Amino acid sequence: MQLLSPAKGLGAADVQPPTRLTLNLFDDTIVTAVLERLEAGFAGLAWIGRLEGISGSEVTLVYSEISLSGSVTFDNASFQIRPIDESLYVIREIDPALARTPAGCVGTVLSNEEEVFNLVNQERAANSLSGLNCDDRLVSAARNHSEDMAENDYFDHTSLDGRAFSVRITEAGYIWNYAGENIAAGYSTPQTVMNGWMNSSGHRANILEPNFCDLGVGYAYGESSTYGHYWTQDFGRQMGVSTCDDTPPPPPPPSDPVVSGTISTAAGAPVPGVLVTFSNGGGTVTTNVVGFYSRTVPYNWSGAVTPSRSGYTFNPVNLSYQNLTSNRSNQNFQAQVIPPPDPVVSGAISTAAGAPVAGVLVTFSNGAGTATTDASGFYSRMVPYNWSGAATPSKDGYTFDPNSLSFVNLTSNRSNQNFQAQSIPSLDARLLMILSELLLGE
Repeated sequence: MQLLSPAKGLGAADVQPPTRLTLNLFDDTIVTAVLERLEAGFAGLAWIGRLEGISGSEVTLVYSEISLSGSVTFDNASFQIRPIDESLYVIREIDPALARTPAGCVGTVLSNEEEVFNLVNQERAANSLSGLNCDDRLVSAARNHSEDMAENDYFDHTSLDGRAFSVRITEAGYIWNYAGENIAAGYSTPQTVMNGWMNSSGHRANILEPNFCDLGVGYAYGESSTYGHYWTQDFGRQMGVSTCDDTPPPPPPPSDPVVSGTISTAAGAPVPGVLVTFSNGGGTVTTNVVGFYSRTVPYNWSGAVTPSRSGYTFNPVNLSYQNLTSNRSNQNFQAQVIPPPDPVVSGAISTAAGAPVAGVLVTFSNGAGTATTDASGFYSRMVPYNWSGAATPSKDGYTFDPNSLSFVNLTSNRSNQNFQAQSIPSLDARLLMILSELLLGE
């Protein structure tokens, strides 16, 4: 371990940095670093480069006008530069064995998140502190906050919806009696962001807080955001735990989620009495007078929600869910009334003797059209729903009884709407009848 005064050579954060640095890590270890890129972040400018002539090496220095924190790795050796007060820094060689993958989250963290875990425990081991364990709930809260900052382009411990970090980790299911949070933005690698946090007294205090037992790290990238890279560390100690050697209480059983929403027409009128079916054993529920439905389904349920009611169609037809673990509100449907079928008027036209009369034109008034009897004397015509009017038969040489049939607000089919046809004798036939009557009279 070596103590030194504030590093010289980098200058203030707003001054053009050098492209080469000579680093006196120890009396027998002097190396030259070559700049590869700069990154601006929350804790100052990051000078990132490599050691000249040493492949695979990495040099990361995060500095502001008042402090510097950095790391140098090469040939399986690792060195840290850390501030210990306003005018003094420590350089120490780190045993790679101090870095360990924390228990509890294998397979649930990204590779760069896992590296931050390792670097945190490395820092704690170098300061004679116990390592932190990974907690899935804290990982979820941390990653969700990083994603929210990246997607919505802000940098703050308070979410845009007003939630503090303590609320977020509680909502993730982590019941705590001691908690803290670090956030960072602008740095692209785990080593750089850790140097940034260690270059800030408040963030460094969280990383080295002896009362913390658990940690969740979340990373997100937003291409169109101000900083691009966003990081969150959520630290905690669970309720009922006084030291990290205690066995934490089992987490409470997860609550079954609730699916709820409304069903209404395009005009916003509620549709009561809709049966809402949840597949795969999720049960059913019926909308109330304001069109609202709500149903509790089993935790981790997968299935579809489908509304049904006679005389209606619904958009969407259904809503699907996979492995549901949280409530879903505003799962709404729009109902469309199915127009009722147009009614049909039908019947037969025949003589008094029962002989069918073909070719009779049946006219339906008020624009409802016409129909013509077939060889069996049958006619049929579909008219508009709620139609009012008259059906009137006509054919040369015939009269009909009745003359017409009237209908008012027709909404259902009407069959057996029959007419009787009487033939009208021709002029020659009438003259013959008259002569026959006269001759009979003599």
